[in-house]
Amino acid sequence: MSRITRSIAAAAAATLLLAAAPLRAQDLDPECASLVGTYLNTRAPNPTSDNPRVGRILLDLTEAGAATMTDSAQGGGSEKYQPFSDARGGWMCTMDVDGPPTFTAVLIDFTFPTEAMPEQRIARVDIVGHYDEAANTLTGETKVSFYPMDGDPLDAEAGTDGTEYSFTGEKIVPLPH
Repeated sequence: MSRITRSIAAAAAATLLLAAAPLRAQDLDPECASLVGTYLNTRAPNPTSDNPRVGRILLDLTEAGAATMTDSAQGGGSEKYQPFSDARGGWMCTMDVDGPPTFTAVLIDFTFPTEAMPEQRIARVDIVGHYDEAANTLTGETKVSFYPMDGDPLDAEAGTDGTEYSFTGEKIVPLPH
C-alpha cells in the first residue's frame, strides 16, 4: 500500500470516527442537567388582551442545548396574531450563587399569512426561567418579537410588535407502573 493510499485511508477512518462520536453543545453541571426534559407550561390569560384565554405550551430542553416549543395558540384565533409554526432554537443554563438554576432560551418560528394579515413574518421567542428541582417546576418570563421575512431574528433589538407573558410549568415525568 502506497503512502498516499495509507494517508487517504487514515483520513477516511478518522472522518468516520468523528462522525460517529456524539457531540455535546454544552457541558451541564449536575444541577443544570436536571433541567433537561419536556415541560407543560401555562400562560396566564392577559385581561387586557383581545383574546384573554389561558394558553398551554410544550417546551422541550435537550442535553445537547436544543429547545423546541409547541403552543396551543398556534392556530391563530386572534385579530392581533397570525397562526404560526413550532419554534426551534437553543438554551443554556447558569447557576445563581444562592438560587435555583436559571435558563435562557431563544427560539424562532414562522407566522402563516391570513386574509387579514397577508404578510408572513418571523417570530423570535426569548425565555428566561428558573427551575425548582424538588417540585419539577419552571417559572419564567417570555418575550415574543416579530421580524419581516428578510429581517434578522438573531438581532434581539430589531424585533417589533413585542408581547410579554409569564408562565409556570411542570416537568412531564412518566409515572411508575
